[in-house]
Amino acid sequence: MDLEHEMKAKAEILKYAKQYMANRKFQRGYEKAKDQDMYFRSHETQIILFGGAENMLKRFGVKTASLDVEKMQAEYDAMTAQKAKLKKIYQTDEKEAEEEDKQLKNIRQYLGLERDTRENKKLIQSMISAYKKGRGQYYEFNV
Repeated sequence: MDLEHEMKAKAEILKYAKQYMANRKFQRGYEKAKDQDMYFRSHETQIILFGGAENMLKRFGVKTASLDVEKMQAEYDAMTAQKAKLKKIYQTDEKEAEEEDKQLKNIRQYLGLERDTRENKKLIQSMISAYKKGRGQYYEFNV
C-alpha cells in the first residue's frame, strides 16, 4: 500500500510540474511584455494555471528552479513497473494459496474430517424426516 500512496503523491506532483513547465513561457512573456494588461487578457488561462501549479509545487516542497520533469516521470514509470511486478507476484501467490486450500480440503474430506456439502444436506434431510416420523424421539444416525 505504501507504494500506491507514493505513486498517488508523485502523480499529483508530476501533474503540477507538467502544468508549470507548459505554462512557464506565458508567465515569462507576461513579465517581459510592454503592455502587461493586454498580454494578460490574451493569455489569462495559461498565466493562472502557471500560478496555481507554482503554488501547489511550493506546497509539496518542490523547488521550481531545479524542476526536472523527465526525471520525475522516469521515477513514476519505475514505480509503475514495480507495482505491476508486485501485482503479478501477488496474483501468482493467491492462485497457489487457492490451490493449496483446495488440496487441504480434499485431504480433510478423504480423512473424514470434512464432509462434502451434498452429504451434509442429505444427512440433515434424513435427520429431519426421521424426527418427523418418530415424533421427536431421538435416533442415532450412522454417518
